[in-house]
Amino acid sequence: MFEDEYRPFDFMHACTHIILVIFILISAAMVPVFAEDTTAPITTDNYTSTWTNYDWTILLTATDDDSGVNTTRYCVGADTCTPDQTGTIIDITCNPDTVCYQLYVRYHSTDNAGNNETVKTSDPINIDKIKPATYDNYVSKDGIWQNENQTIFLTAAETGSGKLYTKYCIDTVPCIPSSTYRGPLFITDEGITYLGYATTDKAGNVQDTVTVTIKIDKASPTVDAGTDKTTNAQILQTATTSDNLSGIASHNWTKTSGPGIITFDTPTEETTTISADTDGTYIIRLTATDNVGNTGYDEMTLIWDTTLPDAPDITITDPITPENEMAVTITGTGEPNATINYTITDSTLDITGTSTVDISGNINITDIDVSTLSDGTLIVSAILTDLIGNSGAITTGTATKDTVAPTAPDITATDPITPSNEMAVTITGTGEPNATINYTITDGSLNITGNATVDSSGTINITGIDVSDLSDGTLTVSMILTDSFGNTGLAGTDNTTKDTYVAPIEPIKSYPSGGSHTILPYCGDNICQSTELQYDPRTDEGCEADCGVLEYCGDNICQTGEDYNLCPSDCENDETEITETDPITEPIIEPIIPIETDTSITDTVTAADTDTESQIAPLTGFVTANLETLKDSKTSISLVLLIIFGLLIINVCKQKKS
Repeated sequence: MFEDEYRPFDFMHACTHIILVIFILISAAMVPVFAEDTTAPITTDNYTSTWTNYDWTILLTATDDDSGVNTTRYCVGADTCTPDQTGTIIDITCNPDTVCYQLYVRYHSTDNAGNNETVKTSDPINIDKIKPATYDNYVSKDGIWQNENQTIFLTAAETGSGKLYTKYCIDTVPCIPSSTYRGPLFITDEGITYLGYATTDKAGNVQDTVTVTIKIDKASPTVDAGTDKTTNAQILQTATTSDNLSGIASHNWTKTSGPGIITFDTPTEETTTISADTDGTYIIRLTATDNVGNTGYDEMTLIWDTTLPDAPDITITDPITPENEMAVTITGTGEPNATINYTITDSTLDITGTSTVDISGNINITDIDVSTLSDGTLIVSAILTDLIGNSGAITTGTATKDTVAPTAPDITATDPITPSNEMAVTITGTGEPNATINYTITDGSLNITGNATVDSSGTINITGIDVSDLSDGTLTVSMILTDSFGNTGLAGTDNTTKDTYVAPIEPIKSYPSGGSHTILPYCGDNICQSTELQYDPRTDEGCEADCGVLEYCGDNICQTGEDYNLCPSDCENDETEITETDPITEPIIEPIIPIETDTSITDTVTAADTDTESQIAPLTGFVTANLETLKDSKTSISLVLLIIFGLLIINVCKQKKS
């Protein structure tokens, strides 16, 4: 037995047994089964209860593990319908814009053994093809300007599947809703705001976006009533109004204050004419109202003035002369700030101009050129015009213009001028009446000047002119006339001769007949006559013997009235000045009186001849003693040369005598 158990495996034998078993099984399967089926089939659907916005296709699936499914029947309708249609594919459709609500599919299957399944009912089928609607409380205000903040409520209306949510957006341009609405919306910004909203229902239907336009204008209009006016007649008042949001709806002009009645031509227009019936100051108001009722206003001042200014009080430069004819002035007083128009005329030509009275009422017009007007009486007229155009009365005045110089006077001076009249020279002649005379008498080095007046008849008569200081010779007299306006004419001239030299008369001491004669005054009689002068070494004139030597700068004596600054040659080494009483110790040239040879006075001549040497000695001593003193003066040097010349003459005479 144990040997059979541990016998080696026979592969071929095993295969034979396996094949046999398979054959038996197949044969058994092919033998008809005649078992009993008492179980009904089972049918299911693929529908899950939900709201949709589209049609459904419902699939029925029936199973029977015994005899198998024979037929499946269904019906679509209420939950009480009787399945009467055969099939497993059911199309549920709902018309557009319709809600298909509470539809049911009822179904059951029958197997091949005749078993009927109990009728089943599907979940309710709900199809919503209507978009939801949402309403706001802003319908009556949509797109209409408001002047206050706005509150908006949204209300969704959904008769089908019901609202899922409402979305909204707020922007300055139309927008796509994105924010979930949970309560009232507050719009406060001025200007135009857009509100967009849409509701989505549970079936997935989305409302078309609704856009609401909110317009808010809380600002008053801008008003400019125009510039203030001062006038005496109706004016056109141009105003400016604006409202950048809702716009201007109306205008209204009114009088706020003033003494009289104001008349507006178009009181409800932006621009109007204005006039008053009484002089005075008025406040005028323009009120503008925008399209939401906001109002704004502005005021202007109207001064109504029909009173004429008073005539100005003016004065013009008078007289007008060559010195001021290009700078004439008009001064005076008048209404402050008025315009002054003036005219200056010579009755042929006019000079006109315009100026302004200052705020204090003063008139001051300068630099008016009237040089083109003729001489004579000029008429000036002025008129004032106030700020609104009222012109007052004309004021006139006159001025005399004289720019013609007097003609040269016709004059004659005393001629000749002698010692007897040199201190009382007279100038006579004719010239412009009442003109001022300015005269000059000159010897070419020194001038004698003076002034006088031509009398009213044009006669010139100037007396008592002292020309004693002028040198002898031809004197030139010139005279210029200046009239009362300052015009100076050309000079009138005349020449006269001055000769006041009196030759010395030598004394006649004896006559051949032995008679006598009265000795006339002469240089050398030790009497300084009225016609004699001190000797002046510089000009070699005067009588030293009678009147002494003229003290002058250059004589090496520091006289009274001289100092180092005035005469350094005399006062260089002197600390003090000498007075008129101080003695002059320098040698004085003794006078040399030439004696004419006369046989009747031989004794006198002989005495003079024999004394020639004694005359030379003092001259030589004077030159020697004063050479150092005289060296600083050209005049003194000339004197020395004159003395030397005199010595040579004496020497020649001496030789001739020998």
